[in-house]
Amino acid sequence: MANTKSLIWVLIIFFGLYPMVTFGTIINVPTSQSTIQNGINSSVNGDTVLVSPGEYKENINFLGKKIVVASKYILTNDTSYISNTVIRGINNTSTVSFANNEDSLSILTGFTITNGLVGIYCQNSNPTLTFLKIENNASNDFGGGIKCINSNPLIKNTTIRNNQSRYDGGGFYCSNSNPIIMNSTIENNQSYQNGGGLYCSNSNPKLNNVVVSFNKSMVDGGGIYSENNSQPKILNSFISNNISTWYGGGIACYKSNAILDSVTISFNKSESWYSGGLHCEKSSPILTNVLITENNVARAVGAGAGGGGIGIIDSSNPYLSNVTITKNAALVSGGGIYIDAYSAITFDTVKRSNIYHNESTFGFEIFSENKEVHLVVDTFIVMKPSSDQLYPINNYTFDILHAKVSQENSVLYVSPNGNNENDGLSWFNPLKTIGYAKSIIKATSHTQGVIYLDSGLYSMSTNGERYGLQIWSNISMRGRGVNQTILEGNDQDGILHYSYVLGDTIENLSLTNGRSSFGGGIAITNSDVVLKNVIIRDCNGINGGAINVSLYSNVTIVNSLFFHNTATAWGGALYGGELAHFKLINVTITDNLANDNGGGIYCYAANVDLINSILWNNSPFQVYIYEFAGASEINAAYSDIQDGLNGIRYKGNGIIWYDSTNISTDPLFESSSGNYHLSNASPCIGVGIDSIQILDYFLVSSAEDIEQHLRADSLHTFPDIGAYEFLYEQPDNIEHFGKEIVSDFSLLQNFPNPFNPSTTFKYSIAHTSNVSIIVYNTLGQIVKELSKGTQSVGDYYIHFSGIELPSGVYFYTINAVSENGKDIFRDTKKMLLMK
Repeated sequence: MANTKSLIWVLIIFFGLYPMVTFGTIINVPTSQSTIQNGINSSVNGDTVLVSPGEYKENINFLGKKIVVASKYILTNDTSYISNTVIRGINNTSTVSFANNEDSLSILTGFTITNGLVGIYCQNSNPTLTFLKIENNASNDFGGGIKCINSNPLIKNTTIRNNQSRYDGGGFYCSNSNPIIMNSTIENNQSYQNGGGLYCSNSNPKLNNVVVSFNKSMVDGGGIYSENNSQPKILNSFISNNISTWYGGGIACYKSNAILDSVTISFNKSESWYSGGLHCEKSSPILTNVLITENNVARAVGAGAGGGGIGIIDSSNPYLSNVTITKNAALVSGGGIYIDAYSAITFDTVKRSNIYHNESTFGFEIFSENKEVHLVVDTFIVMKPSSDQLYPINNYTFDILHAKVSQENSVLYVSPNGNNENDGLSWFNPLKTIGYAKSIIKATSHTQGVIYLDSGLYSMSTNGERYGLQIWSNISMRGRGVNQTILEGNDQDGILHYSYVLGDTIENLSLTNGRSSFGGGIAITNSDVVLKNVIIRDCNGINGGAINVSLYSNVTIVNSLFFHNTATAWGGALYGGELAHFKLINVTITDNLANDNGGGIYCYAANVDLINSILWNNSPFQVYIYEFAGASEINAAYSDIQDGLNGIRYKGNGIIWYDSTNISTDPLFESSSGNYHLSNASPCIGVGIDSIQILDYFLVSSAEDIEQHLRADSLHTFPDIGAYEFLYEQPDNIEHFGKEIVSDFSLLQNFPNPFNPSTTFKYSIAHTSNVSIIVYNTLGQIVKELSKGTQSVGDYYIHFSGIELPSGVYFYTINAVSENGKDIFRDTKKMLLMK
């Protein structure tokens, strides 16, 4: 009797459940009874079946009895008893069953429950389940770990993991039930339909201090799926690292008004369609004190890939009170929130929410098809949102108290190794993505915005860059060089889009592996854009493998290379349509393919001016002209076009001016370089033109080639044809006179000074260093980087041309860094360009 009393007092303290206490019998397993079920069979209400460590291959049923079935964990609080006392189900049925009106005095505690068709099955019962591990159970229908039908169990301090179901509820399934789950973990479960972690239908589960993580559903609700008038209440919990194939990586609500308070929803993912964190469909959940962060929609299917943080569709209207939505991402629309045309969102005007640092292609923070969204927040990414942040901007009114980011900066720096929480005001503190930089830059008709791009690969896999970037007016993007700054589209979408913009330039970078219906690399509609020193390669589109230009656009392309691009219809490299106008100067277009026509260039009621350019080995034909609702026109001079006039085909009334200065001879690219440099025997060397008048305007050759090497002197001699100038001297225009001993680092004044248009800098390197020479204007903007890389001991001379610069004061700076990254020399000089 003493042992019985001791155990009773343990139970009173352990569970705190007993308004009345009976002095029952302790039935020891396996000493008194050989199996747990035999112990249950021999028990009466108030008894305890106490199980010693071991593996028990059986299925147990409580038979409606108010008893405790426990491992010796109940006596010691030693968690090893939970792992070492295992009930392993047999005969393809539930390992543990409560199906006879059990109530809270039917207690199961301190076991590992495994190998069941369902781990624990509850029907018309309300048992207490504590300190359990429910794992590695697999259902051929619903509910792998726990299955509740018309039941209200209390579940505490329990781990539900590594379970799966053929249909809904990999970890936990409840129908017409109201379970209470406290201080527990639901992890690494999988359903082949909805609710990888937890599924509830017409149920009101309550979760308090629960972690729902690393679960997966093959349809909706990777962590939790709630439907059919369910109202789950989730408090003080974490929903993280869950995955759904379709809607709601973290939580999906369908006809279900969940209540969330003090919840973190993070690192969840929808692999397609909508809602990385929380999905609302015909639902109006209430969110209070919730953090939604680092969730994403990874891939586009149909019109999907929206709502990185929250997706709101089909007559839903969630209520947000002190909710922070940050660092979420969607591939297409609404990095923070997506709202369809039939839904809304309501913001608490007192306990305001915060939305910032989310990313998407359309609407970094919110994308709404609803035309009447009233945004009321404490902190938003900027004070004066544009369509970058709220898309489309005309669908919103807003009341914002604070901004996360100032919009006063017209010059920003970006590096794949940067961070979007940096200020982006220098190379020492760069932003991480182009998309984020263009969303916060100040760019007006009076203030040109410039985004400087550091060397590196900009892609989804390296810095999280999401393409299909919509670039607004008066923004210039300047890379370090075509071989240094590379934008890779990962064959997912066109890389850059320009629509109804003016004053934009793209310089010194490469684009590769873009894919889009119109312009795999760049799509330009009714816009004026300049491309200078650009490579576009290995891009694919229906019309325009590399670039699609349409609807009255004016595009100037200088010192650029297009190769290995493919169009499934027209324009392997370039497509121009609907009265668009190309001006091509020192452009090389080679080895591109169109499956229909115009392997190099296709003109559909568009005009092309072409000087100092190479069109070679494009198929079929170098240029194809099609007249529709207006004659297409091509003006070609000082260019190398394969098959000459026969390489230009037309249908209708195409207009061709083919000057006698053109040639049709193999350009003899340097095969060893692999990037279409001219060999020393090329017929394209020295047969270009510095400038030419076409109609009422001039086309002027650049003073530098695609790699920013000086052409000989484009005002007085003939430049080469093509993007690359043949180099007779060292390619970086640096003369190096090595010395065994140089006493110190130095930077001398340029000579001549003042100068027009060229001058020379001399500097000395005392020991091997990483050296950069950069020219700035008086606004501190980079004009040109003249040198970057490792240099050995010696004296150096750099020849600098200011032919394309306006008169004024400029500064040139040397920075030498040791191999361990320490600054060892820095100096700046002033010079004056007078024209």
